[in-house]
Amino acid sequence: MESLIIASKNKKEREDYAITLCKKRGIESIDIRVHNPEGTIGIAGVRDFQKTLFLTPIKSHTKACIISDAHNLTIEAQNALLKILEEPPNNTIIVLTAENKEVLLPTILSRCKVIELKSSENQSESSDLSSFISQLSTLTEGGVGHRLKLAQDLAKNKDDAIAWLEKMILSLRQEFIKDPSNSSLFIIYYSLFQKTYVTLKTTNANPRLVLENLFLNM
Repeated sequence: MESLIIASKNKKEREDYAITLCKKRGIESIDIRVHNPEGTIGIAGVRDFQKTLFLTPIKSHTKACIISDAHNLTIEAQNALLKILEEPPNNTIIVLTAENKEVLLPTILSRCKVIELKSSENQSESSDLSSFISQLSTLTEGGVGHRLKLAQDLAKNKDDAIAWLEKMILSLRQEFIKDPSNSSLFIIYYSLFQKTYVTLKTTNANPRLVLENLFLNM
């Protein structure tokens, strides 16, 4: 049994791929269970999902349990999934679908086989993230006025702010891979940015207040 992550910016593409992959493995539609909550997925959502993992397949030898939009999992929810991802129940495939694998914790990634779908949206992203690391340095070294000004500027367009946060998460992970010596600092920053990303992505919270809270806690 195994755990998979299917990553693509295109929601339909990643969801269709997940279903097709399960069917290619001989799993009937009735034994493919999709957990598709709206908005943030917390620990309660993970518990609901885990209940489906121990159901017996109806027509197939194996069943598939899918969490859609796994990028909306909170840090706590991701941690709650770790054990079950490492050791799925017998005759069970677990699939997480997400916009980008990098917004998931490294401990989640290490327990899953990752399939990245190279859609045109994914290919259009720049692979050079060094400028975002420079911004992070400027942010942490700058004063309160600089941080509040950046929050004000980013908050003008919520979609741009979300995209910026995603790039920062990618940059942090890239930097961690290059130099894992500052793992504790990485975890702190990663958690802050990931929580802010999920909040802006899934709620109607005021973007400026959310960003100010992030920057002032760094």
